[in-house]
Amino acid sequence: MGVPGEWQEEVRSYARLRRAGAAGDPRTLAAGLIDLLVSQGFSADHAHDARLLIDRVAAGGDGAPDFMIDVVVAGLETVGRQAPLAALRVRHREVTMRLWTLLRHLRQSGEIVYQLPGAPPLPELERRMLLELHDRPALRLTDFTAMFGLDKAQVSRAIRGLADDGLVERLGARGAIRTSAQGAALAARLVAVARTRSARLIEGVAPAALADFEQLVTDITRRAVQLLRQEQGAEAEGEAAPGEYDQLPMSRLFSLFTYMQRGGALMIRRLADVSNFEWLVLSTVHEGGAMTPAAVVDAVARHHSQALRTLRRLVAVGLLERPLVDGRPGPLVQPSAAGRVGIARVEEEGWRRDTHLFGVIEPARLDRFVAVLDRMVENAIGETPAAIR
Repeated sequence: MGVPGEWQEEVRSYARLRRAGAAGDPRTLAAGLIDLLVSQGFSADHAHDARLLIDRVAAGGDGAPDFMIDVVVAGLETVGRQAPLAALRVRHREVTMRLWTLLRHLRQSGEIVYQLPGAPPLPELERRMLLELHDRPALRLTDFTAMFGLDKAQVSRAIRGLADDGLVERLGARGAIRTSAQGAALAARLVAVARTRSARLIEGVAPAALADFEQLVTDITRRAVQLLRQEQGAEAEGEAAPGEYDQLPMSRLFSLFTYMQRGGALMIRRLADVSNFEWLVLSTVHEGGAMTPAAVVDAVARHHSQALRTLRRLVAVGLLERPLVDGRPGPLVQPSAAGRVGIARVEEEGWRRDTHLFGVIEPARLDRFVAVLDRMVENAIGETPAAIR
């Protein structure tokens, strides 16, 4: 319908035709306008909404001046200039969501495939520690914190759990950790399972694409560590930096996501004074508009009582509110003015963080990275039992 660079006049032409009741199929005209706007960077949904708005203005008849069409076009120009930036924000967020989806499926299936006959059931962190100790003489606590992106307290608890099960032993009170004979035997069995899972995970991924993917995972992890250190400030002193990875691919992805999550949690606490789960509830209500508590519980997919307690707390501290109906709190919750301020701060800082993590990656290379993630998600879903997908 239009020529790039002349789309504004094409929009005006469409509006004039609609006002004049021009002959022709209105659906064809509308589809042409939507195609034009999409070619200028608008999403399909936004192009459809813009068409409806133009139709309403055009339907005003003789009383709808051309000035109103000019106002609409000027608004579209402003939004159009912002469209590439908005699309980039969405793209960066897609990377994080795909990574989260992949790890969720890996965790779900891992709880099943790592249940080895005759072996004690191990929490995920303890299992990962045994995998890292396989064929290594010993590792220090700081080695584990750097590998996994976890704090010392979490790692220490996992070490105590492994020691209580007789799977590791420590070389002195503050020394390195190594596997016992029993732990080494179990680690070998776990590694065999992990290697099989890794092979399945990368099925259909070309070697060159996988090598580039792994390099980007390492690069993004380093940048995620920088963001975590910025949030920690003085607390980061003396904490180990991540070393060069020689782990299995899925272990690297777990570590990357953990670093991203820890830094993000500190940022959310600093700007909105809420926990990760409280932020999930708050942002869900923000994105969904006014919602019933039951709809929020369904959307966050967590335990019913946990979600309701969090909703009540967010209302109590003034980040959510229940609009009055006939002078009484109504059935819906929505962000309060204070809540909207906190959300805006977190979203703006989130954009800065995403730009730091992914903005230096060439768009084509980022597309290839996402394509590998998508293939891994497909492979991981295939491994996840249908009952828990």
